[in-house]
Amino acid sequence: MSEGAFAEEERYMINGVLTLASRSLRGIMTPRGEISWVDANLSVAEIRQQLLSSPHSLFPVCRGELDEIIGIVRAKELLVALEEGADVAAIAASSPAIVVPETLDPINLLGVLRRARGSFVIVTNEFGVVQGLVTPLDVLEAIAGEFPDADETPEIVADAEGWIVKGGTDLHALQQALEVDHLVTKRAILRRSRG
Repeated sequence: MSEGAFAEEERYMINGVLTLASRSLRGIMTPRGEISWVDANLSVAEIRQQLLSSPHSLFPVCRGELDEIIGIVRAKELLVALEEGADVAAIAASSPAIVVPETLDPINLLGVLRRARGSFVIVTNEFGVVQGLVTPLDVLEAIAGEFPDADETPEIVADAEGWIVKGGTDLHALQQALEVDHLVTKRAILRRSRG
């Protein structure tokens, strides 16, 4: 790796750390519509099929809808429990979800994630409606940039005519990728938090 490339990576991460406090959880979380969750009301066969067909290792277990979270369970643990005929809701209740308000800033979220011990936290609005979830990887990506999975398309891709950017891409990430400093301003942040 050349010294210039290393310095560029360092600058990117330093900028990510310095801007982390000004970002919202909405910009780094997995949004509600992309959350894979297990409905405790489903049959054992349906739950097993869902767990086996998903790449995720942790799931919120809910009663009928995402806003009725019972707890967070590892897929492997839940599969074993299903084989033993255990009650899915009882298993989930032994690992309650950690819930944070969407107004929490990412810096204060770090302590909460430490207490989550490798799990994730659920983000809710002021009415208790689930808005998304945040993992330790989400915070790391907010600082260091995306770590896309093998089957995942990067959020920001350069092509011959410019850039292709996914609609849900965080403006801080876009600003860093384009190496500009005018996309995210204090005025825009204040406007977003008020409205």
